[in-house]
Amino acid sequence: MTKILNVRDANTGNIVPVDLDSPSGTLYVNDDNTGGLVPIILGGGGSVPIGSIVYAPSNPDPAKYLEMDGSWVSRASWPLLSAIKPFHDPYAPWTLSAGTGLPTSGASYREGVWNGTRYLLLRDSSNLCYLSTDGLNWSTGTMPASSTWASVAWNGSIYCAIVGTNSSNVAATSSTGATWDAQTLPASTTWTQIIWNGSVFCALGQAAVATSSNGINWSLGSLPTTNTPLWNSIGWNGSIFVALGLSSSSTMVCAATSTDGLTWTNFSEPVAVVPPSLSMKTKIWWTGSNFTTLGPVCSFYSSDGLTWKFIITGEQVTSIGYNAFDPIGGFHCTSLTNSRTFLMSRDGKVWSRHPTNFLGGGLTALIYGDGRFVIPTTAGTVLTSAYSTTQMYIPPYIDFMTRGDFGTKGYLRAA
Repeated sequence: MTKILNVRDANTGNIVPVDLDSPSGTLYVNDDNTGGLVPIILGGGGSVPIGSIVYAPSNPDPAKYLEMDGSWVSRASWPLLSAIKPFHDPYAPWTLSAGTGLPTSGASYREGVWNGTRYLLLRDSSNLCYLSTDGLNWSTGTMPASSTWASVAWNGSIYCAIVGTNSSNVAATSSTGATWDAQTLPASTTWTQIIWNGSVFCALGQAAVATSSNGINWSLGSLPTTNTPLWNSIGWNGSIFVALGLSSSSTMVCAATSTDGLTWTNFSEPVAVVPPSLSMKTKIWWTGSNFTTLGPVCSFYSSDGLTWKFIITGEQVTSIGYNAFDPIGGFHCTSLTNSRTFLMSRDGKVWSRHPTNFLGGGLTALIYGDGRFVIPTTAGTVLTSAYSTTQMYIPPYIDFMTRGDFGTKGYLRAA
């Protein structure tokens, strides 16, 4: 029986029938890694440019094609492909190391930050934080209270952290991260995130927002109440703050903007409708061209904070697995999910899925700094990934046509 798969061509928008027993022709799809259009040469016939993807039952030519299976290959062995940035991940395989100074059990982590010389990591339900200059060897700092320290920001000279328990007004400041002073926020709510925009800290709570230039003296702002959202995510692009939250029914994602962090304007229409009982998870980041954040099973992005779009990722981001970014080769981001899968993106719009075979301990917090990603685990070990000059990653091409029940796979023209 002939297997026919109807696929929408991303270039024309038309539905194209593909004979999987004898594929032929060219189909355009959206690349999971870049978001750009990629020509798919079905069956491998005709002239195939370097970097193009071929669907075929088997490798058309092992000397020229690499199976898109998530493997790592030598840059020197494939110089033509190595020169095409959109088709490989610049980070080396994740390395698991025996960290020192971290608990070997019973600890989970909320969020971390890199201040230019050291990593700082917040521990959940504790009066401890952890500090490291290399991401492997850690010392402890003492918070002013044992609590759920939800978020932390650095302004160039001091840290400011907030507590995320219900009806809290507790914050803390520190210049070193080793010792902290308790501070008081101007309202009691479930505080979710704090960021620094170059002039003020802006702390966002589910029902309150406040700003401070020093983390000590705070001014209370006013958030929109249309659809009675619970505000969870905040970002800054150099001109405006943007906040996202869920409606009280947990079925609509709402957005608001502000120039000063105190006076906010929301939009008459919700950003998106989502399944009930889901919540936003991560901070909002600015890529240089768009805001981006990850919610459960989808990513949200906007160029102006006014008009938002979302793309289904198919992965639920862990509640305390935050995004980390680096500037190498343009915008790049990695996020954790509750299936120990990494989601990676270059533009903050389209995310590619990267499973990991790491099994020891839980992955709860992700920090980028000093040219690498650092993930302390709940087992006291540390996962790291640094920029590789010798290897490149061939991402698995996730698409209906590459699944085993159709008998075809994706191959990348590399030589």
